[in-house]
Amino acid sequence: MPTNVPLPISLPYFCNPTELPDTQPSVDEIERATVFLPTIRDARRDRIVLVRDCFVVKYGRGVTENEGQALLFLAHHSFIHAPRLFQ
Repeated sequence: MPTNVPLPISLPYFCNPTELPDTQPSVDEIERATVFLPTIRDARRDRIVLVRDCFVVKYGRGVTENEGQALLFLAHHSFIHAPRLFQ
């Protein structure tokens, strides 16, 4: 994505599939994940899981659109290293 992308980016957001480290995990694969990453949030509202050692997936009722918009902004308008957003 070029650096002059207007924000907020319209949703749903889909990256170029060639940028993915592997095939995108299915919802079932995400829900069956057994590696849970630590979070300061209530695990009943949202979870952070590791899928296939290459995707960190955050999902649940507590995850907001704002979080994804912030990651996309950092990726395209900053030299700060931030997690990449895939969908």
